[in-house]
Amino acid sequence: MQSASASWLATWARHFFTLLPLACIPSTPWQEAKQQPARDWEIVLDWIKEQRSRMSADLEVAHSVLYARAENENPDLAKRLPPEAPRPLVWGYGILPELGENDPLKTIQPRETVYSIQSLSTMFSTEFRDAAVLARRAQEQRPMSLTWAVEEFERLKARMANLDQRISYHEFWQKDIAEKPAWYDRRNEIVALARQRRLLHESGTFAERVAELDREIQSLGAPFQPQPGLVIEKADNGTRILRVRVASDIEAPAFLDAFRAAVEETWSQSQAAIAMRFRIELDLQQISPTELYPEGPPERASPIDLQQHLSRFPDGFMVLTTGAKSVHSGAGYVQLDSEKLMPRVLAHEFGHLLGFADAYLRGYAGSPDDPYGLRIIEWTGLMNDLMGGPGVGRVTREMIEQLQAAYDPGQ
Repeated sequence: MQSASASWLATWARHFFTLLPLACIPSTPWQEAKQQPARDWEIVLDWIKEQRSRMSADLEVAHSVLYARAENENPDLAKRLPPEAPRPLVWGYGILPELGENDPLKTIQPRETVYSIQSLSTMFSTEFRDAAVLARRAQEQRPMSLTWAVEEFERLKARMANLDQRISYHEFWQKDIAEKPAWYDRRNEIVALARQRRLLHESGTFAERVAELDREIQSLGAPFQPQPGLVIEKADNGTRILRVRVASDIEAPAFLDAFRAAVEETWSQSQAAIAMRFRIELDLQQISPTELYPEGPPERASPIDLQQHLSRFPDGFMVLTTGAKSVHSGAGYVQLDSEKLMPRVLAHEFGHLLGFADAYLRGYAGSPDDPYGLRIIEWTGLMNDLMGGPGVGRVTREMIEQLQAAYDPGQ
C-alpha cells in the first residue's frame, strides 16, 4: 500500500503536468511510438527529470563564478573544475560512455538491491536544495570559502551523475519488464531461490542445501548459450585460440582501441587463460554509418530501432553499437549507453558475445500501473566471476573450460 505522502506526490505530479501546455511535457520515443498516455510513474519520472534540469542550471551558474574565481585566486582548485559545467546525460545513436579506471578485483558476495521511483522521488531532495544554495551564494558579494565551494560543486556534480544513471535505469527497465512479464516472472522464481539461499546461509546450517541452491540458481539464472560461428583453433605452440569477429559503427578509434585492450587484458591476460594456454583474438572492424545507411545515418543522439539497425550489419559478425538508455547485450550484439563505465565492464559485455549470461538477477514487484511503477529487484554476486561482478570480477578457470567445451571441436 502506498503511503499518504507517496500518493500525494504522484497525484500532485499528475495534476501539475496536466495543467502545463502539452508542448512542455517531454515525451519519450517509446511513448510516441506506442501512442499511449503516460502512466503515473512516467509522469513522476518526468517531474524528477525537471528537478534534475534545475539542478543542472544551478550548477552551471555556480561553475561560471567558481571557475573564474579559482583561475584568479587558486589555480590548483581551478584544475579540479571541468572547463564546462556538467550537463544531464544524453543518450541515443552515436553517444559513447566515458571510460574510467578499473576498480580492484575482489571477492563478490550475494546481495539484493531494490530500485524504485518512489525512493528516487525523494532521494535527491537535499542535493536539489544544496545546488540552489551554492548557485545563490556564488553570486552574492559576501565572501565564501573557495575551497568549500569547489568541494561542494564536486560533490553535487557526482550526485547529479548518479541521478542521471538512475533515471536512465528506470526509463529502460520499467518498460522492458512491462513488455516481457512472462520472462521476468520466471526470473522472480529464481529471486525466491536466492532469498531462500540467503536465509539458510545466514543461519549457518544446511550447508549441503545451500550448495544445491547455488548450483540451481546458477543453472537457471546464468545458463551458457553457445553462439553460432565460434570455433577454437589450435596454434602450432599448443595455444587454443578463439577468434571473434565484431563489427562496429562507432566512429571513435580511441574507444575501439580501449575495447580491444579491455578484451585482451581481462580475457587473454587473465591468470586462468594463461595457465590453460588459451587466448581470444578479436577481429574488430569499423563500418561507417554512411555505409550502413546509404540514405543517410541517424542523427547523433536520436533514438533508433535496434532490430532494424542490427539487420544492416554484414552476416558473420557480432555487433558493438550505441543508442541504449541502459547498456545491455542480446543475441550477438552489445548496445552502449552514455553512462561512465570501467573497461572491465566492456569485457563483461563482450562475455555475452561468447555465450555467457549475466550471473545476476533482475526481477520485480508490483505493477506497471502502480503510481510509482515497478519496484525492480536485483541480485548481484551470485557467481564470483566477471559475469557476476562486471566491475570487480575476474575470468575464472571454469569460464575458460566452458568456452573450450562449447567451441573446441577436439573436446
